[in-house]
Amino acid sequence: MSTADVGNAKGNIISYEEEVKKCRTQEDLLGENGLIKRILKDALERILEAEMEEYIG
Repeated sequence: MSTADVGNAKGNIISYEEEVKKCRTQEDLLGENGLIKRILKDALERILEAEMEEYIG
């Protein structure tokens, strides 16, 4: 689990470990622009895109 695509749909691959190391407070991890929110947002966008691709064809 050394890299993950976090934060946007542009395909920027970043180091998961580096992002975790940047988290110094709960806000960094759980806040409005926190790591968890960015990962969840990216995952949901990818799921919705896959569903649309499957539905539309």
